[in-house]
Amino acid sequence: MKLVSVIIPTKNAGMAFEQTLVKLREQKYDGEIEVVVIDSGSTDCTVKLAQDYGARVIQIDPKEFDHGLTRNNAIEQSKGEILILISQDVLPADQYLVSNFVTAFDDAKVAGAYARQLPRDDADVITKRNL
Repeated sequence: MKLVSVIIPTKNAGMAFEQTLVKLREQKYDGEIEVVVIDSGSTDCTVKLAQDYGARVIQIDPKEFDHGLTRNNAIEQSKGEILILISQDVLPADQYLVSNFVTAFDDAKVAGAYARQLPRDDADVITKRNL
């Protein structure tokens, strides 16, 4: 099975981030999952939570944050053959997020895949509409 890296940019994700980490830990996948958190200056519990759940944490100066470049930085430092990029407030809907993504790459013509996003129950109206 292929090593999968789940890459998550963070900043002050708060205790809600623990739900994301729990859902990633519960994934049903026969291979290894590496969680890479790239944090841009959290002053709350985000970094400690990530470390407590076994994520590799890369810390950058908040002034260095850029949506694309920050993700590229984490990608360059990840070890996975398949990369899954999510945001700090994503909750996998089930235990098969990783395995479903990996199966998309069984077809040699596939270079990328995307998953539907559902808002959290406590999301604001705009976020619910956008997702």
